[in-house]
Amino acid sequence: MAALDLPLAFAPAQNGISLTAVLSLEKETNAHIGPQGDWMGGYKPLMVRFHPFFLALSGSKAQVLIDEDSDWISPQRGNPLFDKEGNPTELLNKYIQGLKQSVANP
Repeated sequence: MAALDLPLAFAPAQNGISLTAVLSLEKETNAHIGPQGDWMGGYKPLMVRFHPFFLALSGSKAQVLIDEDSDWISPQRGNPLFDKEGNPTELLNKYIQGLKQSVANP
């Protein structure tokens, strides 16, 4: 799906080479991000779809992590991620389920 909307390239990676999307020809920019900060491309990469959440994989186990430095996380605004008992809210569970599906169906 990404190949239909994004130019792809091979880039050096830890294990040799990796297929990667070209999002800009200039450092620190992204041609698919509009002036309001919205994604303008057709195909939306997993890192964009689930931001500020991501998975850390270790063998057959995975942990959901949160980019606490993201502007998308605020202790004062928005919807809570955990209820009063410390359980994930429906919002967080949706992200978790999406991340699980992305691993099960890459």
